[in-house]
Amino acid sequence: MTLEICTEDLAQSLAAQACGAHRIELCADLHNGGTTPSHGMMEQVSEACNIPVFAMIRPRGGDFCYSAAELRLMLSDIRGAARANVAGVVFGVLNNDSTLNLEHNQMLLNEARQIGLAATFHRAIDVCRDPLHALETLMEMGFQNVLTSGQETTAEKGLALIAAMTQLAGDTLTVMAGSGVNPTNAEIFKRSGIKALHVTARKEMQSSLHLHMGTQWKPDEEKIRGILKAVR
Repeated sequence: MTLEICTEDLAQSLAAQACGAHRIELCADLHNGGTTPSHGMMEQVSEACNIPVFAMIRPRGGDFCYSAAELRLMLSDIRGAARANVAGVVFGVLNNDSTLNLEHNQMLLNEARQIGLAATFHRAIDVCRDPLHALETLMEMGFQNVLTSGQETTAEKGLALIAAMTQLAGDTLTVMAGSGVNPTNAEIFKRSGIKALHVTARKEMQSSLHLHMGTQWKPDEEKIRGILKAVR
């Protein structure tokens, strides 16, 4: 079973690799669901890690409906990700009616393909009106991976749909279960035939300063090792 760890920095990425993770999804601003990391961070992590690094391409938090200016930024960020030597990119674009925006997804996917990047469609699929139909479309388009919680708040609650999506996808693409995956429930996904897990593994870091802005995080190696042990 493939384990992808979602990280925000070099320390988390190196810890994920050292613990045995198979791939990294590199993001910024996980508090808002993940946005595009800086070019410098992409370069630093891809240079230091031997496992594949996929970069989030998302210009902001909020919904997945983007303006023309935001789409131009996403295209530019995909090209920047390639220059940073990442292995793939992660994105997803919807229409206002919660259907896939075929034109914009294809445009971004074509850009990634032309410069040798693999592509994951992220949890935008969890707000699609018909996730199985959306999955079929993404398979036809040529995405390599889809990340989903099964349209529930946690992947464990959405297990039935994730299993159905996995069966539908076959060997055409990999459906990753993500949201709330931990060492206690990881084995359930393996027994259900799911082939990949997506996990955020970090703990809050206490600052010695009396005034700070936001939260600092450190890797949670115990969680990563626990999940890998559970799915062996």
